[in-house]
Amino acid sequence: RNRRENNFLSCVVARDPDVWMHARGAPGAHVILQMSKIGKRHGADTMAADECLQAAADLAVFYSDLREERKALVTLAYPRHIFKPPRAPPGAVLIREEAGTMFGFPEEVPEELIKLRKTECFESPQSKGGGKSSKSTKKGKKKKVS
Repeated sequence: RNRRENNFLSCVVARDPDVWMHARGAPGAHVILQMSKIGKRHGADTMAADECLQAAADLAVFYSDLREERKALVTLAYPRHIFKPPRAPPGAVLIREEAGTMFGFPEEVPEELIKLRKTECFESPQSKGGGKSSKSTKKGKKKKVS
């Protein structure tokens, strides 16, 4: 919801084998999919994991400045490849290596979550001070995300 919460999720909560997600090219929420908890609940059910990945990607786009788009790219990375550079503002991270990308579809976010967003008066990342957006880079290069 804001840069401090993004910082907490990315630098404290996220641990391998979790998956970190962020809408590419726009300010927004960092989403952590706790894969270890999915595995405990669903065993080796890869279909459940795929559904959770898609739902998390949808949320990453929904909680970004791209929520009005039909679909948007989402960056995936493992927490071991996410780090906060020295003197960077809260929520700004660098990605050493991407685990991949996928499309997120904000219209697929369940209606009850959309209502919750409205009732809790979430502010957009830009109204909280925003940050720098993702920058396109060649594979293997670091890029800044906030």
